[in-house]
Amino acid sequence: MKKYTAITIGPIYKTLKLTRSTKSVWTASYLFSYLMRNIIKKGIDNSIINKNKIIVPYYDNNVLNGSNKLGVGLFPDRLIYKGDIKDKLQKVVTEVIEDFVTKLCQDINCNGNPSQNHIQEFFNKFLRIIPIEADISQPKDVIFKLSNLLDTAELQQKALGDLAECENYFIQFLEKYNPDYNFLHQLEFGTRKFKSTAEIATAEFEEENFYKEASKLIKRNKENDQEEYYKTIKEGAGDRFRNYQKYMVIVQADGDNFGDFIKELYTQKDAKKYLLQFSKNLWEFSSKAVEKIKKYKGVPIYAGGDDLLFFAPVAHTKIIDEKNENAKIIIEKTVFTLIDEIDSLFKTYFTNYKDDLVDFKNLIKKLDKKPSMSYGLSISYYKFPLNEAFELGISELFEKAKKTCKKNAVSYSVLKHSGQFYGTLFHKDENSYETFKKLMNDFARDDNFIHSIAQKLEPQEHTILSIAMEKDENKRNALFDNFFENNFDESVHLQRKANGTKELIPFLQHTKQLFKDVYSEKPIYGYAKPEKANKPNLDKLYASLRFLEFINNKIER
Repeated sequence: MKKYTAITIGPIYKTLKLTRSTKSVWTASYLFSYLMRNIIKKGIDNSIINKNKIIVPYYDNNVLNGSNKLGVGLFPDRLIYKGDIKDKLQKVVTEVIEDFVTKLCQDINCNGNPSQNHIQEFFNKFLRIIPIEADISQPKDVIFKLSNLLDTAELQQKALGDLAECENYFIQFLEKYNPDYNFLHQLEFGTRKFKSTAEIATAEFEEENFYKEASKLIKRNKENDQEEYYKTIKEGAGDRFRNYQKYMVIVQADGDNFGDFIKELYTQKDAKKYLLQFSKNLWEFSSKAVEKIKKYKGVPIYAGGDDLLFFAPVAHTKIIDEKNENAKIIIEKTVFTLIDEIDSLFKTYFTNYKDDLVDFKNLIKKLDKKPSMSYGLSISYYKFPLNEAFELGISELFEKAKKTCKKNAVSYSVLKHSGQFYGTLFHKDENSYETFKKLMNDFARDDNFIHSIAQKLEPQEHTILSIAMEKDENKRNALFDNFFENNFDESVHLQRKANGTKELIPFLQHTKQLFKDVYSEKPIYGYAKPEKANKPNLDKLYASLRFLEFINNKIER
């Protein structure tokens, strides 16, 4: 039996629920990474922690020492260590919290009321930074057994009592921006302004002068500053302005089946090398993902290995043949494009990773449950309460995307300004997801076009149901061919081929293919209540079309 020590930091979710703005969400998330980084650094500096005995997390020395500013928290909420350092680590934790409280009091200028000791007592109860120790005989069991113990420890919570009033000072710290941001923000960004919801939603224009001028109008707490902001953006963007630019997306991502993957690593002959490479790849993956998010004009909030949280614009427009008077404005990329880029990184560092010493690629091929990434997207109006939008994102990820048997999913919801709500889920390895993405790249002739397509389809549910009841896939697909040819036979729906015959325009061809894919992936024949079985498929199709309409519309519908 060998001694191991572990520590967990929280409460992350409870703290995030206190936030009201983009900057406070970032601060709340970064705080826990900051605390873990300082615990590890102080532990190493005081010769309590031997960095060679840290099992989790792997880290970059430049980030540990604060010399590499990525603008995001990279340290996860857990530390697992080979050795018995629980008591000494508790002393380090106390010192780290004391240092944080001192800086917090300087930031918000408490003036002794409440006293620093009072706030210190509050954080000693509010923060759950719990070291535990355990005797474990098998190295392959270390991460799993300690993780289970930490899960139990996280449930512990001390009653705040009269100290609850100090929560308001904590919120004040999270929201601080005037005259300067709090010290955590300054560590990563200096005095650079943190983007508001509206600025993130329209970030595709951030290189434009009109965006910079509009950003000056965000004065905080002024009743009409956001309206003035959008007035300037609309005037500057002209025909490139789309209604989706009034919406921001919150993306939460999490790795699937990593437990099975880690167990398999322990079975390898050179298990130590495999585990070390795995930890390095997690760090590299999250760091590179941050770069992708920033390139897309998103704002990374947290990147701890396979766990990502970020804000982003819904999409980006592009002008085709700008110098021509018939120039077209199209959707160049969407948040789903960014997800593809992150998944490509995932394949580089895990799915397809192979070198002279470590072979993840062939190891993963043998697994029944393969590691992947699932995503939850919450898209909401820029005035919608941020903490509620954040909770929707959690629901999309953990109650939908990761609850499916296949996982490797993307679940999204759109909460419209009108209060309407829609969304759906795609498995990323299914054809329907690829078809959905192709539809987003098809140019719609005007912002009424997709709306008219949806209006034409919705009254024909009984016809669609009768087609869907066909058991033979080839016959069913042929019926869908006839259905689309009969319903979309006007000039706006057709294009002429080189031989002179007419065919559906690409958008309608892909729409038809989406119908075929959805019913091939989830057939409904044989059900006792076919109408009920058909509803999820129809919801998926309509939600897809509504999203396509959403990113093309110039006005709110």
